Amino acid sequence: RRFNNDYFVSLVAKGWMPDRQINGNEHKNQWLNSDFNYDVNEHGKQMMLDTDLCLFYSMGKKDYKELKSAEHDCCAWTIPDNTPRAVELYTMGTFCGQSDNATMSLWKQLPAGKDDADRIRLWEDFEERTGEKAFGILGDMRAACCRDERSAPDCGGVTHPTGRAAHDVLEFANDDGYWIDTFLQAWQISTSVRRGGVMLKALLD
Repeated sequence: RRFNNDYFVSLVAKGWMPDRQINGNEHKNQWLNSDFNYDVNEHGKQMMLDTDLCLFYSMGKKDYKELKSAEHDCCAWTIPDNTPRAVELYTMGTFCGQSDNATMSLWKQLPAGKDDADRIRLWEDFEERTGEKAFGILGDMRAACCRDERSAPDCGGVTHPTGRAAHDVLEFANDDGYWIDTFLQAWQISTSVRRGGVMLKALLD
C-alpha cells in the first residue's frame, strides 16, 4: 500500500538540517534529509518545510519554541528508542541511513527515559551493562543523522522532542494501522454531508 505512514516515519527516523536561499531566494528555506550516507544525486532532494518539522521538533527542550530553517543552525533528529516499530517494520531496520545489525542493536538499547532524572539513571545502567559510554553512542547517532557531524547542535531535545504534535507523530510513525484508522475517521468527518449539525453546501461557480 503506497498510501501509508511514511511521512511520519521520515520525520522521526531520518535527520533534517536547514537548506537556505533556494535558487538564491532568501525567503525560500527548507530542511533537507541529512542522513550521513544520503546521496542527493542518486535519490534527489528529500525535503521538509518548517510546518512539517514543527509537528515533532522544536527548539525547546521542555516547551515548544518555534523551529525556523531560516534562522536555526541545528539538526533535527531523535533517538531510535522513540521509534522502535517504525524502524523495525517500516524502514527495514534502517535509522538515519545506518542499517548495520550490531550497531542498531546497541543504539536501540539507549533509552529515552520518562524525564531527565530517569534518563540519567537508565544511561548509567546502560553504560554498566554494555561497557559503552552513553554520550559516545549519542554522538555516533548524531553523526549518522547529521551529515557525519558528531558535534552538530541539536534542534531542541533528542530524547523528548517538543513539537506541537510530537506524541501523535510517534504514534502514527510506529503504527501504520492506527494512522490509517485515524485518517479515515478524520476524512469521514471532513467530507460528511452534515458536519457539526450544519449542512455542507456546494460552492457557487
